[in-house]
This record gives sequence, structure tokens and C-alpha cells, in this order.
Amino acid sequence: MNQALSVYLDLVRYCAALVVFLGHASGRLWTGGLLWQFDPYMQTAVIVFFVLSGFVIAYVVATRERDAADYTASRLARLWSVALPALALTFAIDYVGLRVAPSIYVDRTWYHGDDLWLRYVTSAFFVHELWSAGLVPGTNGPYWSIGYEAAYYLFFGLLVFVRQKLAAALLLIAAMALAGPTIVAMFPLWLLGVAAYYIVERRRPNVIVSLPLLAASTAVLAMSPALRQATASFSVGWISRNAFVGDYIDGIAFFLHLVAASRASELVGPLLTRHRRIVSWLATGTFALYLFHRPLIQFFAYVGPEPADGWPRRILVFLGVPATVIILTPLTERFKRYLKRSIVRILRRGQVDVATPVRTNADADGSRPVS
Repeated sequence: MNQALSVYLDLVRYCAALVVFLGHASGRLWTGGLLWQFDPYMQTAVIVFFVLSGFVIAYVVATRERDAADYTASRLARLWSVALPALALTFAIDYVGLRVAPSIYVDRTWYHGDDLWLRYVTSAFFVHELWSAGLVPGTNGPYWSIGYEAAYYLFFGLLVFVRQKLAAALLLIAAMALAGPTIVAMFPLWLLGVAAYYIVERRRPNVIVSLPLLAASTAVLAMSPALRQATASFSVGWISRNAFVGDYIDGIAFFLHLVAASRASELVGPLLTRHRRIVSWLATGTFALYLFHRPLIQFFAYVGPEPADGWPRRILVFLGVPATVIILTPLTERFKRYLKRSIVRILRRGQVDVATPVRTNADADGSRPVS
């Protein structure tokens, strides 16, 4: 992967997390509806995350993570290093908030306060969305997608690392049966990212094709709210995900965008690489911004000044959340390294027979996205 594309992917990932944060922060009770224009794009941003995740995981498996133990440790460390602090943060903020500002909790659709122990335990092990259980912890609504991500890591790991293909197929079927139809139905969107990676590595389109394709796919993503509304009536009874057709429109559009960007990014390569350090620094906090922002918005809303549409409150929310994430991100990164070392040691003691995936020369220039 060339350095320009790596920087571009980091930028896209951070912008997607920023869209979700701004969409939630624009709520009437938080900032009086300021920047409400981001709200309709939050679901599109999540689908961008899914496709981009498939791309990045395909890349790291092809270039760095050589066996099942390394792959498993990397994925669990990445998830737990942010998920566990996010759960602790959510619980603490909600515990205090219920007592000092019950009006923004009681009978509000964004607060899930029943069966809290079950919600937090299942969320800690990423099984909170099995069979559309919807066990979102407290006010942390964005946490739902982590259950999907964890399942896709498992599915892909079984396909890549289990040596006996019949065993891999049987294990995959069992894992999918456990996950339920909605998670399985969204899996092809994640696989679009995997497909995009291999297309980019083996046969990128030329500039003549890339530029129109990039423009067209970007236009479709820009029209996503309208397209989602137009296709909202199309539903599948056994899939609980709303706007399922809209998800696929976004996923296919971003898949084409990725393929086109692999060539088009070279045209602005010097501009992208010139800002590589700042983009990489921002991207490091993407996962933390995604999982921390919703409880932090809740916190700054009940400790902040009134009214919600006043500029003191708006400044506190829009600047306070990213600032807190910046402070906490180095701690999550250190936690990730500790978790990975610990998990690798445990797994190496009883490692099963696995296949080593074929490595490519994708990292010839040393550039890589953060996984």
C-alpha cells in the first residue's frame, strides 16, 4: 500500500468518527441543534467503518499478523483497550447523571438502564448483539457496532487461519448461527473492504477510470440520507437492522470509492504525505472518539451551563469531548500494548495448528494504516 493511500484511509476513518460525534452532539438537549446537518450521515459513517475495517484487516493479515495467536491477540487487544475503558466511563457518567440530572435519563430513548449487569457483561465480551439482542450499555448507543465488528473478526479469522477447510467451514457456520441473521446479513459489507484491498493490491484502475468513479461514488455517499429515506420501506422480516437497503447502497459506494481512491490519492500524494504526522496522530484516537463521545456528551450536558443552545454549552461539548479523548488516547494505546503481550503469552502456551497466510509486498514503502 502506498503512503498516500495509507494517509487518506487514516483521514477518512477519523472523519467518519467525527461525523458520528457531531451528529450526536447536535441534539437539542446537548447543543440546541447546532450542526444538525451531520445527524443524517451517522449511519453512513458506521457503514464506512465496516468496509474500511475489512480493508485494514485484510492488509494486516497479508503483511503482519502471521498466525492465529498474533491475529487473535491483536484483535482482542484493539477492542478491549478502548471498549473496557468506554464501559467504565459510561457506567460512571450514567451513575452520577441519574442522580444529578434524572431529566435527561428517565424515560429517554437513548438511555438503556434495565438489566444493567447483563448489558455490561455481554458488552464486555462483545456478545451484546447476538440475534439482535440489542443490549446496549447505558447511554453508549454507538457501542452496538462493536458486537458486529468482533463477529466479523472471528468469521474472517476462521476462514484464514484454520488449516482444515472443512473444519473452517463448519466452525464458520456454527459462529454465524450463534451470531444471528442480522450480523450475518451485514457481513458482506465488511467483506467488500477485504475485496477492495485485494483489488487495490493486484490491479488498480487507471486514472481515467478512477477519477469519474471517485466522483460518482462520493456523490452517492453525499446523497445517502435521501437514498436511505427512499428505500426505507424495503425491509426483510428476519433482519432487525433499519434501512438495510440503504446500508448496502452506502457499502457498495464506499467500496468503489476505496478502489478509485487507491489511484486518485497518488495525484495528491505530496499533499497527503506532507500532513502524515498530524493525520496519523488524529487517527490514533479514532476508536476512542467513537466509543467515548456519547457518554462524554451526556456528562458535559449535565455539568455544563444552561441553556443548551448557549455558546458556553456548545463550546464545552464540541471542544470538551475531543479534548478528553486526546487526553485518554495515550492511556488506551499503552493498555493495548499490555493486553496484546499478555494475550499472546496465554495463546502461545496452547496454540492450535494453523495456516500461515501468504504475505505480499504490500508494505514495500513502509506505510501502513493503524489497525
